[in-house]
Amino acid sequence: MATHRILFVCLGNICRSPLAEGVLRKLVQDAGREQDFEIASCGTGSWHVGKPPHQGTLNLAHRYQLPLDGKRARVLCSADFTEYDLLVALDRSNYHDIRSVAKGIGAKL
Repeated sequence: MATHRILFVCLGNICRSPLAEGVLRKLVQDAGREQDFEIASCGTGSWHVGKPPHQGTLNLAHRYQLPLDGKRARVLCSADFTEYDLLVALDRSNYHDIRSVAKGIGAKL
């Protein structure tokens, strides 16, 4: 079971957060610590849900051998506040969106 559960959060989950997820996955894999981590990403907006990462994101992932195979965009949900130990907002606006969702469900940050 993963002892560290990390969720990267951006706006649409097709550019920044998938890349952050891929970078950390690669670092964890290279260190041989996959069993210790659960790493994921999501967006605060729902318009890209179910779509793969942006082609530019996929190109960078391929170039740097970042594991993004099968990645599909998803939106931040209430369960994320209990399932993940750390939510990483990729900009100030994302941080405010996360806080709004947390406040709406009574989650602590």
